[in-house]
Amino acid sequence: MKKLFLLIFIWGCGEPYYPLIENEKDEEEELSSITFELDNEVDENGFVHITTNPNVFQTLYRLYGHLYRDDKPMNVIKFVWGSETYWLYDGFDVPIVNGSSYSNEDGEVNTMMGVLHSMVGDTVIVFYGYFDNWREEETYGEIYVVIH
Repeated sequence: MKKLFLLIFIWGCGEPYYPLIENEKDEEEELSSITFELDNEVDENGFVHITTNPNVFQTLYRLYGHLYRDDKPMNVIKFVWGSETYWLYDGFDVPIVNGSSYSNEDGEVNTMMGVLHSMVGDTVIVFYGYFDNWREEETYGEIYVVIH
């Protein structure tokens, strides 16, 4: 009982902390939106080109870029990736793009693609999206990939 009383006494004698009141005193800073810059080489139309290896079943390729807000990298932002292009394996649809990733401390975010040589000549669309927790806004985009 003495320990409980002591804890209550020490806790009760401290300065109260009111985070909402302190935050209201701070001037609210307007945040710019997050920008995603694709770092892969693109042609004049903005298309990424992939060359498959005909000697292997599947050619792996990494799509990557960086996230920035106010020219500063964004860390731990979840990205979702997808495509309407699949290939068939043992009766199952296999997506060509990994479904999600997180940005690192440098703002880098990436996903892996697995394309087949039989897709040569196709242009696939890779969709991406991320959620901006600061503004509670979702951003979506697409990357066009030409397979050679």
